[in-house]
Amino acid sequence: CKNFGAVIMKTVIILGAGEQGRVVKNILELSGYSKIKFLDDRLRNDEVIGSLKDINQFHSSQYEFFVAIGDNALRKNWFLMLEKNGKHCVNAIHPKAYLESSVKLGTNVMVSAFAYLNINTTVGDGVIINTGCIIEHDNVVSSYSQLGPGVVTAGKVFIGKEVFIGMRSAIIDHCKITNSVILGAGSVVIDDIDEKGLYVGVPAKRKNSR
Repeated sequence: CKNFGAVIMKTVIILGAGEQGRVVKNILELSGYSKIKFLDDRLRNDEVIGSLKDINQFHSSQYEFFVAIGDNALRKNWFLMLEKNGKHCVNAIHPKAYLESSVKLGTNVMVSAFAYLNINTTVGDGVIINTGCIIEHDNVVSSYSQLGPGVVTAGKVFIGKEVFIGMRSAIIDHCKITNSVILGAGSVVIDDIDEKGLYVGVPAKRKNSR
């Protein structure tokens, strides 16, 4: 993590100027970044300096990057494209989040205010952890997943890739969630989820598509 309050010289280009992008910008400013711009295909203002297709105009010698796209699959695709082209992505860790020293982070990770990550937790690339999440000890949050505000996981939980967990959901200890699962807001996971799909309720059950 960057030292809070330090002045960072490189400009950060945030991909996506919507709600997620504004949250990331705020976190980066609090972390010492003073030069932040956006690329976005739909929004235009003084901070948006181009569309996403303009990304190759910005070279790693002068710029760092953050993919702030809420959709897990799109965030993954843009992150992998940046990585392939040798562009460095930063992390956005709010100064009021608390991460134990043994926590391992990938890159392009966002951790919002009042989130807590306990010992021996591993967080993959492109993960979004929103406000007030509690990630207990020995968890794995795999790449390109997203945890909504107030999510709580107990000890030794495994969350697969491209998983979306709705706000105020809870996962009991030692549960495993496979890739590409959507967990509805307020759901409670008490058993392993080994099939992708939408799960809702207390306890969480798979919702059949119609």
